[in-house]
Amino acid sequence: MDVRLRFRILYYLLIVFFIAIYLIAIWCMVSDRVHFSVTLSLFLTLHVVITSIGWRLPIIQARAGIFQTLTEGPIHEITTELLRKAELKLKQIHVFIQPAKSFNAMVNGYRDYFYIIVTKPLLETLSNEELRAILAHEIAHIKHKDGVKRLFDLWMLIILPMGLLTTANVLPKDSLSSNLIGTIGIVSFVVLLLRWLSNTRKGEYAADRYAAELIGDKEALIRALTILNEKSRYKPEFAVYRRPLLTHPDLNSRIANLRKA
Repeated sequence: MDVRLRFRILYYLLIVFFIAIYLIAIWCMVSDRVHFSVTLSLFLTLHVVITSIGWRLPIIQARAGIFQTLTEGPIHEITTELLRKAELKLKQIHVFIQPAKSFNAMVNGYRDYFYIIVTKPLLETLSNEELRAILAHEIAHIKHKDGVKRLFDLWMLIILPMGLLTTANVLPKDSLSSNLIGTIGIVSFVVLLLRWLSNTRKGEYAADRYAAELIGDKEALIRALTILNEKSRYKPEFAVYRRPLLTHPDLNSRIANLRKA
């Protein structure tokens, strides 16, 4: 069997696996037949599996021929140059081109192994200077270890509330301690969710500032962010009540952050 075909089959099997586990987890939550601790264990296991496989998934997609891997050319050279300027010595860095309709770029990885994904429409739309600014932004996330920080916040968001709710569930029903711990569990989920979102936005602000400093051209980054905003479903203005629920700041806030830098 062709290597690309094998990885393509693996890719679709993983998608089916995730959907099946997710549906089982929902059934456990709404069913009285399953103890809450079993549901907690299932969610934790699911999170570990998704975290582990999710990091490998783009590599599997690249080997299946879904993503294009860049090992040379202008983009690879720009990435190498920016890593050197940022004083990052990585054992491995992949640059993937995703044939999606969206305009986006992202980074993922751990320790000394990372990959940057750039969608094809973004690559075809941005100038070299603007693309360099976007790549610098993604490299800033590596420099600041934002992936590890977000993963820690996400683990806290899952483990602490679920642990408290599990504890409340095993205590005598309708007792003061059970109601109190259950209430704390619900409140902690809301607080930790808002904390995770807030830290994510702060990470974007910091990555913007570092990227502008790294390339010495904040205007190029502003132009790139403006194009991203125009091409995406996100708009420059958000209602005030929605802003705490965003993972990324709105465009005007990011531009103001760069102007002050």
